[in-house]
Amino acid sequence: SLGEKRQWTTDRATGDVCVLFDDDNIYAPEYVSTMVEHLFRSGAELIAIKGWLELHAISKKLFRIEPNRDAPGAARNACPRPTC
Repeated sequence: SLGEKRQWTTDRATGDVCVLFDDDNIYAPEYVSTMVEHLFRSGAELIAIKGWLELHAISKKLFRIEPNRDAPGAARNACPRPTC
């Protein structure tokens, strides 16, 4: 599974930071530097984004996705809201 592959990779990582990406997403050029800066500034061991933007390919509408933290399986349940 993808989770097992990610765990295998992070278990063997030797650097100070391990960054995981989804291959079907597009990331801003400053994504990694911004996330690493927040990681070191916070003193946390792990950080994650709270939301993201999605462009609907057919309608060309932009949606902000924010996982509903109160819902069971919150990592899979997202609530799209049109932003433009």
